[in-house]
Amino acid sequence: MIFRRAVDAVIWGLPLVGQDTVKQAAFRDGKAAYNDIVWWPQGGGWKNQSPTPNVNTRYMYFFINTKVDGPVVVELPDAVPGASFYGTIEDAWYVPLVDIGFEGKGGKYVVLPPDYKGVTPDGYIPVRPKTYNSMTLLRSILASYSTADVRAGDDLVRRVKIYPLSTAASPPAQRYLDMTEVVYNGLIKYDDSFFASLARVLDEETVQPSDCKCEACFCRSALKRASRSSRTPRWRRC
Repeated sequence: MIFRRAVDAVIWGLPLVGQDTVKQAAFRDGKAAYNDIVWWPQGGGWKNQSPTPNVNTRYMYFFINTKVDGPVVVELPDAVPGASFYGTIEDAWYVPLVDIGFEGKGGKYVVLPPDYKGVTPDGYIPVRPKTYNSMTLLRSILASYSTADVRAGDDLVRRVKIYPLSTAASPPAQRYLDMTEVVYNGLIKYDDSFFASLARVLDEETVQPSDCKCEACFCRSALKRASRSSRTPRWRRC
């Protein structure tokens, strides 16, 4: 039964752990923090050990946690001759929320906490994930690899901004972290670290009604241990 529950937990929690593993690689290998941009200006190469990367794609990743920062702004410039973007903002389960950069269109997006009750300020496109954590995978797309197009693409990248809405009047300097020479290990390990990652993310996140039965099954084996602490076991919140 324990083995069966472990297998079920891996199948159910794979999206959460997959995204957390890529995020932890940014933090550990890339020395990034929330709202920083890690990117590959020369394409991925073998050192980008993320799931299914293309070696010639100029990827950009950034991670948002609205539990930490509240609403977070994503500023994306419009395309320019020779360079554009295409990507997706996803919640912690890898559920796509909105495509950005489509047809060369930029905009100001604001990623809201799942429990946000305030008014969306004018001029922003609201993004409403059901989780506090989100990941954006953005591609810097060049018309060619000419010097002019590469320069246009690099300049466009440096116009992407991510910052808490609370700092919109004077946003902090954006950090762009070049991963070209970094071994970026964003691949899941199917060992005890999988369950440590799953527990960490579940502890940060909202309880989804559709997942209550799963969480209760997986957490019951830990109930006796959890009952010794003053903390309410997560599955009891369902």
